[in-house]
Amino acid sequence: MKQIFILLFSSLLLVGCSSVKEFVLTSPDHSQSLTIVYRPRFRLFIFDGKEAHFKINHAIISLKNVSDFDESVFICWNEGKYRWSLTRPGGIITKNDLDTNFFNLTTKFELDERGLPDSKKYHSNGCFEFGMDVGDAFPLGACIVEKVHF
Repeated sequence: MKQIFILLFSSLLLVGCSSVKEFVLTSPDHSQSLTIVYRPRFRLFIFDGKEAHFKINHAIISLKNVSDFDESVFICWNEGKYRWSLTRPGGIITKNDLDTNFFNLTTKFELDERGLPDSKKYHSNGCFEFGMDVGDAFPLGACIVEKVHF
């Protein structure tokens, strides 16, 4: 009986841990990094700043109503007044302790002149799309990806 319990517990532990992924995205000039923790129903975004005034530095986006096939986030480094701007389409921001003077976090794309969601700014210089399902950024070289737990 004890062996069955240990086997069952080990199986549950492995299955539970396999649903967690963690990535560290670093800007090409190494001036900024962002950690993304991928959980089944939410994503945790953590700014890894070294500045002391960023004591509270994370946000959570719930994905309860988002398809598992839509696993991209769109990021621009140093966009205007922001250190980074991040869009996770379709999610719901459930917690945002980021300093909104420096970080822009949204769940909707800007709209084009026809009123349709437009992601083209994320395909310009300094911006990229990060696919969390595979752990890669497009275009290549737009960020340094470290797969911490995959």
